[in-house]
Amino acid sequence: MAFPVQIRLVYFVFTLFGLWPAARLPIYVVLLVGTFMVTFFGRCAIALVLKQLPWNRGRELRLN
Repeated sequence: MAFPVQIRLVYFVFTLFGLWPAARLPIYVVLLVGTFMVTFFGRCAIALVLKQLPWNRGRELRLN
Protein backbone atom coordinates (compact mmCIF):
# COMPACT_ATOMS: atom_id res chain seq x y z
CA MET A 1 0.00 0.00 0.00
CA ALA A 2 1.32 3.46 -0.87
CA PHE A 3 2.63 5.53 2.03
CA PRO A 4 0.18 8.47 1.58
CA VAL A 5 -2.70 5.99 1.55
CA GLN A 6 -1.52 4.55 4.86
CA ILE A 7 -1.47 8.04 6.39
CA ARG A 8 -4.97 8.81 5.14
CA LEU A 9 -6.25 5.47 6.42
CA VAL A 10 -4.85 6.08 9.92
CA TYR A 11 -6.32 9.61 9.96
CA PHE A 12 -9.70 8.20 8.85
CA VAL A 13 -9.63 5.56 11.62
CA PHE A 14 -8.82 8.24 14.21
CA THR A 15 -11.75 10.27 12.92
CA LEU A 16 -14.06 7.24 13.16
CA PHE A 17 -12.97 6.69 16.77
CA GLY A 18 -13.89 10.32 17.35
CA LEU A 19 -17.52 9.37 16.74
CA TRP A 20 -17.45 7.27 19.91
CA PRO A 21 -18.71 9.64 22.64
CA ALA A 22 -16.35 8.39 25.36
CA ALA A 23 -13.24 8.97 23.24
CA ARG A 24 -14.38 12.04 21.32
CA LEU A 25 -12.41 14.74 23.13
CA PRO A 26 -9.05 12.93 23.40
CA ILE A 27 -9.13 11.80 19.77
CA TYR A 28 -10.02 15.26 18.48
CA VAL A 29 -7.25 16.81 20.60
CA VAL A 30 -4.75 14.37 19.08
CA LEU A 31 -5.99 15.22 15.57
CA LEU A 32 -5.82 18.95 16.33
CA VAL A 33 -2.24 18.71 17.63
CA GLY A 34 -1.27 16.67 14.58
CA THR A 35 -2.82 19.23 12.24
CA PHE A 36 -0.93 22.09 13.92
CA MET A 37 2.29 20.05 13.73
CA VAL A 38 1.90 19.61 9.97
CA THR A 39 0.87 23.23 9.45
CA PHE A 40 3.57 24.96 11.50
CA PHE A 41 6.48 22.47 11.49
CA GLY A 42 5.97 20.55 8.26
CA ARG A 43 6.17 17.19 10.05
CA CYS A 44 3.39 14.64 10.19
CA ALA A 45 3.28 12.64 13.43
CA ILE A 46 1.39 9.81 11.75
CA ALA A 47 4.07 9.60 9.04
CA LEU A 48 6.84 9.59 11.64
CA VAL A 49 5.21 6.65 13.43
CA LEU A 50 4.35 4.74 10.24
CA LYS A 51 7.93 5.10 8.98
CA GLN A 52 9.10 2.96 11.92
CA LEU A 53 7.00 -0.02 10.80
CA PRO A 54 8.98 -2.80 9.10
CA TRP A 55 7.34 -2.48 5.67
CA ASN A 56 8.06 1.27 5.52
CA ARG A 57 11.73 1.34 6.59
CA GLY A 58 13.10 2.42 3.18
CA ARG A 59 10.57 5.18 2.50
CA GLU A 60 11.32 8.88 2.54
CA LEU A 61 9.19 11.23 4.66
CA ARG A 62 7.51 13.80 2.41
CA LEU A 63 4.16 15.53 2.58
CA ASN A 64 3.70 15.79 -1.20
